[in-house]
Formats: sequence, structure tokens, C-alpha cells
Amino acid sequence: AVQLLSLATGASKCILAIPDDMMDQVPDSLPNGCMVASIANVYPNGLQEVLAKDHGAGRLMEADGNGIRGNTVVVGAEHALAMAVSLRQGRPFVEKLVTVAGHEEAELKTFKVRIGTPISHVLKQAGLSVSPKGKLIVNGMMKGYACFSDQQPVTSSTHCIHVQSQEQVFFYDEAQCINCGKCDAICPMDLAVGLLGRMAEYGKFEDCKELGAQNCIYCGLCAYVCPAKRPLVHFISNATHAIWLEESQARKDFA
Repeated sequence: AVQLLSLATGASKCILAIPDDMMDQVPDSLPNGCMVASIANVYPNGLQEVLAKDHGAGRLMEADGNGIRGNTVVVGAEHALAMAVSLRQGRPFVEKLVTVAGHEEAELKTFKVRIGTPISHVLKQAGLSVSPKGKLIVNGMMKGYACFSDQQPVTSSTHCIHVQSQEQVFFYDEAQCINCGKCDAICPMDLAVGLLGRMAEYGKFEDCKELGAQNCIYCGLCAYVCPAKRPLVHFISNATHAIWLEESQARKDFA
């Protein structure tokens, strides 16, 4: 898979990002041009954008740019293996490994699921259900999103499903920023999150663009540590979407 990816992308070197607690499983011999990077098994070190920034050629965009740029492609192990199987055996990528977490951490289960299978079928196999006031979260508690219907299908990007009970559901507040600086300190992209959140909250999207809002990777750390319980990821996501819409309209007008 590594050799095929290098050939397909024209990469001059390949870095295998391995969690530090799995380094003993790395083989002694590796393909030419391939090296290993030990990654601390702590969120968000494994996110694609963080790996590109810290270990590849990725770099933060300019304030008026369109995202993190650089000659780095980050491919997950499952997708790399699926590509190799597709090319060598002619079998398309039709199955996905999905981890399901229930109300307790001990309920973690992993299934191989056909792409297109309704989430309700996966939950049934795991022996789980969503209560009327509970919440279904797809793709992680930090970076994932709330799923409003268990009839939503599993896609090629679905990797985990969390079921929250009513007691576990978290609610944000409309409190004002207290300028504690915790969000700025924890941001892996080094953004001025507190200021960005305030600008986005009041629709000052041009100011958000100048502050580099498009560099946000929506990791959720800022909202997690905010003592005021402000929905910072929601604010910044709304701003980046508004910036994207404005730029898209400008390109249409120019054309």
C-alpha cells in the first residue's frame, strides 16, 4: 500500500505515523524512502491536519488564503489498505470498520459494516438504542456531529458512532467570553480563538478572515475547555462557511 501510494502521488518520501504505544509492532524493514514518526497517543495528534503541520510539508495558510496548504497527503491506514486491495484484487471499497460506543466506555465494539447500511442496523447489532432525549454522535465526541436520524447510512468516512444517554447530553450556554485565554492556549493551529469567537458571534466575517479562521480544523478543544460553555466551534464554523459562500459568489461574478 505504501509503494502504491508513493507511485500514485509522486511523493519523494513517506512517513508512517505510529502511536507511541504501538512502536513495538513496526517491522524491521521498510520500503525505500519510508520512515517512521512516533506520535504521542493523545488527541488531537492523530488528526490529518495536525500530522501535516507537524510532520509533513503542511503549513498554515495566509490570512486571506483558502486553507492549510502544502505538498503533503495524509491517508488513513484503512483507506490505504482499501486502495491496495482495489488495485491488486479488483475489489472496491465497500466495507468500513466502525467502532460503536454506548453509554459506558466498556461498551466499545467494532464492526465491519457495508457502506450504505443504516446506522440503526449497526446499533441493533451492538445491542444499543437511542433514548428520546439522548443523542447520536457520528465520528467522535470532539470532532463529530449530531446525527438526527438513525436511518442515516454509514459512509466511507464514518469511523465511529457514539450513543449518549439523556444525562450525558451537553448543552452550551449563551454566556459572554471571560477572556481566560484557555481556548487560545490549547488551539493546535495557534489561532486567537477567543477573539475569533467574538467576531464570528456578531457576524464580523471579514475580521474572522483576517484572523485566519479558515485554519480552524474543528477539533473541538476550545469548546471543551471553555469555562463559559461557549459554542466556539459553532461560531467559527459559521464564519468559515460564510467566507466560503462569499468567495464562491465572487468567483461566479468574476467568471
